[in-house]
Amino acid sequence: MTEIISINTALRELGLYGDRVEFELPSPEIGLAINDDGVTWTKIPNMVASSASGFSATGGTLTKINNSGIFLMNGVSDLEVNKAVEIFYALALNGSVVPSEITAHTFAASSKIENISITALAPIAIGDEIEVWAKGDGTSGVTIDITKLDVTFKEAAPNY
Repeated sequence: MTEIISINTALRELGLYGDRVEFELPSPEIGLAINDDGVTWTKIPNMVASSASGFSATGGTLTKINNSGIFLMNGVSDLEVNKAVEIFYALALNGSVVPSEITAHTFAASSKIENISITALAPIAIGDEIEVWAKGDGTSGVTIDITKLDVTFKEAAPNY
């Protein structure tokens, strides 16, 4: 018996959809002050696009420039804090946090580099603006040193 599969499934498994981007911090971000209220998000500045197809980046904002699609998003960060705190990272789409794309990490003490990662599917349309944001738990005077921050988007399905 012949198995019939959709062409979209076959192409996705082969990784043949074209749009992808690496959105990254080109050099460490040292001493980034996080808002003290535990509510307000801080944009991670200085993010740039590399290996971009279908995206552009300006001023730390990634913009989708051609077709819409569903993208596999994988984010990895190494960071250090100046005191015990819970730090939240989020993907912001068009100026709003995407609730399914928030990840939290609790730091029991300062001065230890730790890793945070997140993987999610993200529907992205032409003109969508994407940023990486962070916030603390309300502890005052928190600063973070980001030694690595890479977010990769790879098209999983076109034209949703």
